[in-house]
Amino acid sequence: MNNILNFKFIIYPIFIIFIGGFVYYNAPPFIPDYLSIENYTKIYELFNLIISSLVSFIGIYITVSLVAYEFFKQKSGVDFQKSFLINPLSAYYISFSVSTIIVAIISSIIIPTQNLSSHEISIVYFNAILFITIILFLIPVAFNLFSSLKPEKIASEEIHKIDSKSIFINNNGIKDIDKSAEIYENDHLIKVTNITIALISVSESVKAQLIIRKVTIKLSSLIIDEENLKSKQYITERLISFYIKIIDFSLLQPNNAGILRGILNSIESMYFDLIEKKETSYHYQEFREKFFERYINRLFNYNKEEEIIECIETVKRIIENQVISNMPDDKDIITLNGFIKSVEADFKFSTDYSEKNGTDSIHWREIAFKIFNIFSIILSKSITSKNSNLINTCFKNLEDLSFQIYTKKTGKYKSAFLQIKIASTISDYTYLAFEKNVFEEGSDATNILSFHLEILIKNEALASRNVLQKYCYLLINLQKINKLDRRFLGGININNIMISEGDLGYIARRCAHNYNENTTTQNCLNDCIETYIILKEYYESHTNDNFDLYMILKDRLSAILEILTKIKIEDKNIIKRLKTQIRSFKTKKDY
Repeated sequence: MNNILNFKFIIYPIFIIFIGGFVYYNAPPFIPDYLSIENYTKIYELFNLIISSLVSFIGIYITVSLVAYEFFKQKSGVDFQKSFLINPLSAYYISFSVSTIIVAIISSIIIPTQNLSSHEISIVYFNAILFITIILFLIPVAFNLFSSLKPEKIASEEIHKIDSKSIFINNNGIKDIDKSAEIYENDHLIKVTNITIALISVSESVKAQLIIRKVTIKLSSLIIDEENLKSKQYITERLISFYIKIIDFSLLQPNNAGILRGILNSIESMYFDLIEKKETSYHYQEFREKFFERYINRLFNYNKEEEIIECIETVKRIIENQVISNMPDDKDIITLNGFIKSVEADFKFSTDYSEKNGTDSIHWREIAFKIFNIFSIILSKSITSKNSNLINTCFKNLEDLSFQIYTKKTGKYKSAFLQIKIASTISDYTYLAFEKNVFEEGSDATNILSFHLEILIKNEALASRNVLQKYCYLLINLQKINKLDRRFLGGININNIMISEGDLGYIARRCAHNYNENTTTQNCLNDCIETYIILKEYYESHTNDNFDLYMILKDRLSAILEILTKIKIEDKNIIKRLKTQIRSFKTKKDY
């Protein structure tokens, strides 16, 4: 039966025409002889006209179709031989026309040139009707053909055919190479991939991006809906393969930024769909593990700085959206309980966790650890490639992420955990960048202290002191590799007017002014003072030519003392400690 259906474009028109002819010939005449065909003496010439005209029309139509398909092949990447019958209406039209020619030839042979019977007259009218039908349908059929030869339309149709069954390529047990190759050639996703690559090759970037987005929507839905783990992994691998083929091809093309960014936008939409569907990032673990680093490696290999920045911003938005809009309450996240216990002594671990708690914990770990680790991958590669701009851009996005998470009230423990993690990441990679001489001066590094730290301290946020301490440890460590300068400590003067006190100096001054407001402010000021004292003692034990930096520390402690004395704090111990430290500074001669 399947073999018969393979010739349907030939069988159906011939069958219909001959059935029609049989009915016309054997039934009473359907059309009165208004044209007096019975008395017409040039029947043979009429059939010749029909035959020659149809042959010419069909020849022209097929020639134009061949040219159109050749252009289609070049633009879409779909093999012409597999595409000629891609438009059923065109195939039926050609078959119907050829059948009409055959009918006209047979009719010209069997019908006499004069003294026609009523049935023979009906056959003549039947041929004329077929001829007129073909002429009338030529324009709409041609229009349908050319409108169907659009790669994006074919791609949309192929994407629509992708489902939970057709996504799997099954060629197990097939030893014939041609049959195996045909299975791959007929795969819907492979066809879409070829079309997308072909569109990119002719600079049809917008259409290619739309196809990429549609494929992402389709396959990400299949991934989420698939319950079998192996099947979920298989679909994920096919999505990754689709992306990688397009990325590898695009990297070799000029003006490829749109495609590379379009892929990132599509990936962001995948994660945004999790929010709408109230699903977790558990579904995309395999995708995250096998795609992001491969993509980032390619971007670095081809020095695609703008696209790497786009990648940084995409990862930042993914984490931000998931934490703000798609994360359970703090105490429902099992893997967050250890952190809660470390800051809340009377917290008691639950002994009755549900399966949902487990899934929520996987989701939290995937976002807060695994996705977040993409920042570390980019920072490591930026340091290796000595690209300070990418490092600072990464820091800027991390700081903005910290601020958004804090202001959107995502849960104080989730917020605190991520703020501390962000501060730790910035501190660690800042030190590494200085150690590897990617940053040579303090001014090379930006966004290394939270711009909203003052707000955190004032509001007694859980993470405020930890964030400050990460920065303090950074200064202490930078001093040991001789990378501490006036950018960090302040002391830049113009006409004997100090215009810089350093980030730590600013925080210390604000804490001193607000010393009486809360305990967090007092603790943070003590941390600032302790940091200055540690830096002071290191300079004293490792004397070199940094006497000017050494004296800046004295200025910082003196400024704190002046403020505390002015606001008349009740804690006399800190006043006494500051005075003792200030008096202990060495002179240049003793230094």
